[in-house]
Amino acid sequence: MTISKSTILIGASLLLTNLAHAELNFNFQYGSNLTALQSTDPALYAKYTGAIQEAANNWSAQFNDSMTVNLSYDIKPGTSSLASTYTNYTTAATTNVRYWMQQDETSERDAIALQNLPIQAGFMFTSNLNGNSAVRGPVNMGVTAINSSMLVSRANAKALGMLAGDDAASDGRMDVSTGFDWDFDRSDGIQPGLYDIVGTLMHEIGHALGFLSGVVNVDSAGVVDPSKIWARPLDFFRQSLASMALAQSTSGVFKPVADFAWGNPVVNNIQRDVFFSYDGGATQLAQFAVGPIHGLGSADHWFTSSEVRLMNSNLAAGVLTNFTPDDIAAFDVIGFDVVPEPAHFALLAGGLALGLMAWRRRRTNLIV
Repeated sequence: MTISKSTILIGASLLLTNLAHAELNFNFQYGSNLTALQSTDPALYAKYTGAIQEAANNWSAQFNDSMTVNLSYDIKPGTSSLASTYTNYTTAATTNVRYWMQQDETSERDAIALQNLPIQAGFMFTSNLNGNSAVRGPVNMGVTAINSSMLVSRANAKALGMLAGDDAASDGRMDVSTGFDWDFDRSDGIQPGLYDIVGTLMHEIGHALGFLSGVVNVDSAGVVDPSKIWARPLDFFRQSLASMALAQSTSGVFKPVADFAWGNPVVNNIQRDVFFSYDGGATQLAQFAVGPIHGLGSADHWFTSSEVRLMNSNLAAGVLTNFTPDDIAAFDVIGFDVVPEPAHFALLAGGLALGLMAWRRRRTNLIV
C-alpha cells in the first residue's frame, strides 16, 4: 500500500485536532432546593449555578479525557461541612485496574507509575493495629477475595476506559451548604471571613473523579478488618517508610505495599509519614491525612499543612483554592489526561513539519 503526502498531512492534522478537542465534560442535574431558588431568589440561583459551572470549567481546563461526568448538585442547610460528595462506584479486579492504567498511559508520570504498580494479583497493604499505635504490621500479604478487587469511582473508570465515556448513569451527588458565607467572585481574590465556593466545588468534584481511599473504611470501623477494606486506585500510591521497608523485606515479591495507617496522626511524638508517591517511594510528595474520626482529616485528602492544595482536608476562609502540582499529579496517575502545555503542541507541530521536510527530501513512497 502506498501512503501519499496528503495522507500524512491529514493524519497529522487529525492527531493535532484530537489532542486539541478531547474534552472533559460535565452534566449537572440540579436538585429541588436549588431549582426552587429560580422563583424565590433568581439572583442567588444564578450564583450557585454559575459557581458549579466555573468549577467544572476549571477541571476541563486541566484535563481533557473524552468523557462526560454526570453529577447531581443541590444546596442544603447546616454548618457541619462546607460541602459533601456521594460517589458512585464500580468494582473491578485489581489486575483489571492495572491493565486499564497501562492502556491509558499518556504522560511521563504515567510511565513511571506503571513501573511501580503491583505485579501480584492482590492489593497488599500495611496498617497500625489501632488508632493510637504507631506500629505497623502486614495486613494482607497474600491474594484473597477481598484484596484482589477494588472500588473505582465511575468517573475514574470512564477516564481509564473501563466504562464508556458517554455512559449516562449517575456518577455521584454533590451538596453545598447554605450555612456558610460564600465568596462567589474569585476574580479579586477571596474576601476575609468568606469561603471560596468555586474552590470548594472543585474540591468536591475531585472526590467524584477519584480522590478517594480505602483508609476511610478503616477509620470508620475503628479496627483493621480486611473484610471491610476496599482499596481505591489512588491507594496504589499511598506510601510510607514503613510500607517501603515491608516491601523490601519480601525481596520485591510484594511491591508496592500501601500504607493504610489510620488514627491519631502523631503518636509518641512520631508523625505519621504516609505520603503520595508514584515512583515507589523514591520521591515523597504531599502527605495524606489518616482519618477524621480517630485522627485528623479525612483519609481521602491531603493532610492540611501550610501549603494550600485543592484536595486538602480543610479549606479555610479567606483563601483561594486551586490546583497544585501535587493535585494534578495524583489525578494524572489514576487515569486522567493532563491538558498539554501550549509548548507541547508547538513541539509536536514542529516535529511533524520536520518529518514532512525529510519526506520531501527523500521523495520516496512508504510501502507497507
